Amino acid sequence: VTICVMVLAPRITKKVPAAILGLFAGIISYFILGIFNPGMMALTGNNLIIGPIQSSASFTDTVSGRFSSILQIRMDDLKMVIYSAMALSVLLSIDTLKTCVVLDALTKNRHNSNRELFGQGIANLASFASGGMAGAGTMGPTLVNVTSGGRKPASGIAEGILVILAILALSPLIAWVPIAALAGILLVVAFNMFEWSAFGLLKHKETRFDFAVIAAVVIVAETMGLIQASATGIGLAILLFIRDQIRGSVLRRKFTLCEISSKTQRLESEREILKSNGENAAVVDLQGNLFFGTTDQLFTELDQDLKTRKWMLFDLRRVQSLDYTAAHLFTLMEERLDERGGDLLFCGLPSTLNSRQDLYKYMKRVGLISDSGIGIRIFETRDSAIEWMENQILEDHGWLNTSVDPALDIEDIELLRQLDQETIDSLKGCIKEMTVKPGEKIFSQGDQGDEIFLLRRGVVRILLPLRGGKFHHLATFIRGDYFGEMAFLDKGARSADAVAKTECELYMLSREEFNKQVYQNPVMGVQVFARLALAVSLRLRETDIELRGNEDR
Repeated sequence: VTICVMVLAPRITKKVPAAILGLFAGIISYFILGIFNPGMMALTGNNLIIGPIQSSASFTDTVSGRFSSILQIRMDDLKMVIYSAMALSVLLSIDTLKTCVVLDALTKNRHNSNRELFGQGIANLASFASGGMAGAGTMGPTLVNVTSGGRKPASGIAEGILVILAILALSPLIAWVPIAALAGILLVVAFNMFEWSAFGLLKHKETRFDFAVIAAVVIVAETMGLIQASATGIGLAILLFIRDQIRGSVLRRKFTLCEISSKTQRLESEREILKSNGENAAVVDLQGNLFFGTTDQLFTELDQDLKTRKWMLFDLRRVQSLDYTAAHLFTLMEERLDERGGDLLFCGLPSTLNSRQDLYKYMKRVGLISDSGIGIRIFETRDSAIEWMENQILEDHGWLNTSVDPALDIEDIELLRQLDQETIDSLKGCIKEMTVKPGEKIFSQGDQGDEIFLLRRGVVRILLPLRGGKFHHLATFIRGDYFGEMAFLDKGARSADAVAKTECELYMLSREEFNKQVYQNPVMGVQVFARLALAVSLRLRETDIELRGNEDR
């Protein structure tokens, strides 16, 4: 009767909890049966009901007794209970956290695990001091509370107060509660707690082992105990985690310098060299946890690259942890590249992770990297590391550092190269020269201007200001290149900052002065805009390649 009422009650009304209605139905059924069996109406010696609630001592005597027992604890007593206490605390903590996860799904809230466990520990200490027993946020009572409408912390406090009042004022009535009615309530709660969807794991080969873990925990719990079942579940979960880590690859993506480039805007001749020899360098994005299983797999996946490439860059921004075995395998990779005259590079070393592992400090302590600069090279950003590899390729093919080369004349600027002499002479009439010191701004975001800048000598960085005084590095321009073409074309405000990285000499071509010359020499306008359109299209194609590489899945 109790089970039927609990199942049907939610369909009739939700104002009164189904457990209360089921309990009253069970009590009424018991007394109806008692009419036909007078023996059921006896209070003492009746195993079918709870019976009289008796107290052996007063509350104050219990509390004083507990505190006096604390003072009598000896080391032998601690040795006797320490292991059981630790196991019980772990079991209760897991039970609480498991209940919190289910509760989050029901209430659409998010619990604070540390706060819940800390509160549970304090509550258990208070429970011991007042004569009670240790407990946890168990699933059964919590589900009854939530499904009955109790969704705030006040419901738990109210429940505790009402239990005390019920024991003090309603003990004679509680004594008549049938054991069968309580059993019916527990059966319904247990049925509702059962996750039948777990059997769906048997349908798929990939999830059958997960079902085996669930079954193993249930079997151990029934045959041995909850503590052993918790240990079994944790152990199997660890094995599952290691299995998944080894099955998955820590290699997220891999590019060569034919597919990706730095933000340094290269001249056409330099781009051709990098395109032809970009296979000599690779950029590898890593992810997850690097330990003996995953790193050995990574070594196997990159074996061919280590045989054919001179430079390899590992981006570690998404790496969560690293162990000694992984550090040793990185050393082997560096040695193999060094034999071919190459280098192993790291960038994006995270110092603050969820695992709280500072990879840079750990690598120094295990001897993987050093401050001497010998061995693995460390770069703060991915772009600076790629730029370094590009420079190595260019130097191997006779490229020199353009920041110390002499200043170019206007006809040597790549954008204007191979223009006829008449056009060059016309341009000379509308350009101005300027010199900028290192760190000095050429223009700032929001500035009004219509000039395009032709870089005769030096290096210029384009930075996008962000909140908090930070910047995003957009591009780097070197000798022979140009920048500021957006304002030259649309006469709008500058979209970013241009900052001299080294001492720079520039030509400044104003759109207003350029237009005056175009009226006198229209062919010049056609030639310059055609060159500018081609150069902009090449930059857009490079941007497409970079975006495609970043978005590949």
